[in-house]
Amino acid sequence: MVPDKGNPHVHADPQRMLLVARALASRFAALAPLEKNRIEHNLKAFESTMTGKIQAWEQLARPLKGRTVITQHASFGYLWLWLGITPVADLEPKPGIPPTPAHLAKTLQLGQSKRPMAIVIAQHQDPKPAKWLSGQMSNSPALLILPATVTDVQADAWFRWFDLLISRLVQAAP
Repeated sequence: MVPDKGNPHVHADPQRMLLVARALASRFAALAPLEKNRIEHNLKAFESTMTGKIQAWEQLARPLKGRTVITQHASFGYLWLWLGITPVADLEPKPGIPPTPAHLAKTLQLGQSKRPMAIVIAQHQDPKPAKWLSGQMSNSPALLILPATVTDVQADAWFRWFDLLISRLVQAAP
C-alpha cells in the first residue's frame, strides 16, 4: 500500500510538493528567462510559507505517528507516509473494484486484529462498504470521509485542505 511510481496522489505530501514547486520554478525560469527573478522570489515566498505550515502540521499530527487505518484506496498513500500512519488494509481488492463479501470478511478479520484508529475513504467513493465494516468492528474505529483533493479554486485551497485532513485525523485518534 506504499505509493509507487504510478500513484498520482503526490499532492497529499507537502514535502513532495516543495520538490514539485522547485522543479516547476526551475523549468518556468528556463522557459521565461525575463521572469526569472520574479519566479525565484515567488518560490522563496512559497518555500517560507510551506516550511511554516509543514512544521505546524507535523506538530499537530504527532499523535498520529505509528497509528493504523483501513482505507478504500491509495488516494492518501503519500499522506500516510508523511505522517507515519500505516494502512493495514484496503477495502478495494484492486483499484476501482468494489469489495466482494469475501474480501470484506478478510478486511474485517484483519481490522479486528490490527485495531485501526479509523476507516478512511475519499468523499467520491461509495461509503457503504466502509460503513458496514465500521459497524461490524468491535473497536468501532471512526469512519472518515475526506475530500481526496482541494474542492475549490481559492489561492489557499490546498493549505485549507491539509488543515482539514490533519484536524479530522487527529480528532479520530483516541
